[in-house]
Amino acid sequence: MAAAGALDNTEIAQGDTRQLIKGRLKKILIDCTDKADKEAGVKRLVDRFEAQIVTLDLGSGTTRIVSGEGDLREWLSAWMNELAAAIVEKFQPRHRMTYDDLPGFARLVGSHSRFRELPGRRATGLFESQKHVVAACLRRLLAPNDEALAAYLWQCVSTNKRPAARHAMRILKCGYWQARRRLR
Repeated sequence: MAAAGALDNTEIAQGDTRQLIKGRLKKILIDCTDKADKEAGVKRLVDRFEAQIVTLDLGSGTTRIVSGEGDLREWLSAWMNELAAAIVEKFQPRHRMTYDDLPGFARLVGSHSRFRELPGRRATGLFESQKHVVAACLRRLLAPNDEALAAYLWQCVSTNKRPAARHAMRILKCGYWQARRRLR
């Protein structure tokens, strides 16, 4: 994430050392033309992406470009905890990482990919991570800013019933027309 630029201009600290980081990917074209292609006048290029992290030491003012697999691995392992804290701080999760509060969720996703067999895996169906993605997307699509309405709409989805404004009115503690507007 740091190399992709998701943590640009993020300050991380480790003891007395404070750094400002910026990531980037450089596209490098590599000539892979063989002898037959050269004779035919054809030139073949392959893209290679080089990850770089530029750090600015806020104490001394020096910059450092961290690139190459070995240097990146060494720098990332040294700053792993600080980067993880910055990621958690910057990108707060919107999904509670559980779908136990969604009644009927297991039944709903149980029918997806149930005949797909993968090598080295005895169970069929969605992976656990795929189930979490489905749950997070459904929560955001149903009612992104209202937990009570999201729970009601989820109940409607899981029981295959159409949402009604009069039921939403009771849940939202508002009038009929306000509830109807929220359901649109």
